[in-house]
Amino acid sequence: MPLVVLVLLTGCGSGLRGGATAAVRGTVLAAPGCPVERLDSPCPAFPVVGADVVASQGDTQVADARSGSDGSFSLKLPAGTYTLTATKSGGLGNSASRLVHVPPQGLAGVTITVDSGIRRPERPPVSEGSSQAVG
Repeated sequence: MPLVVLVLLTGCGSGLRGGATAAVRGTVLAAPGCPVERLDSPCPAFPVVGADVVASQGDTQVADARSGSDGSFSLKLPAGTYTLTATKSGGLGNSASRLVHVPPQGLAGVTITVDSGIRRPERPPVSEGSSQAVG
């Protein structure tokens, strides 16, 4: 019978003991979602698919992940304080960082919002001495 009790106690554990790992779950969003935002026409941020998310402490990269189709990501990390940096791949490759405290035996949640780049010009600026067709 003691074996059965041991199995039941093991099954109830969180798996996050001692030097084990806690978790960070988050979402990468891009904003603004429209070139012009107005009070009467909200323009919510949108999920970023395939953003690279890096967890670091100082100059040391500890873990990385890629955001899914809904912008979500998860990382397993030891308890501590981390800088999470999300980089939107392709296009302008904008990035943003957030400081996150991961509690022992716990779960931390975070939303990282990168600039969507929607307000930036599509074409590079015309340099002096060159011409560019308009139209």
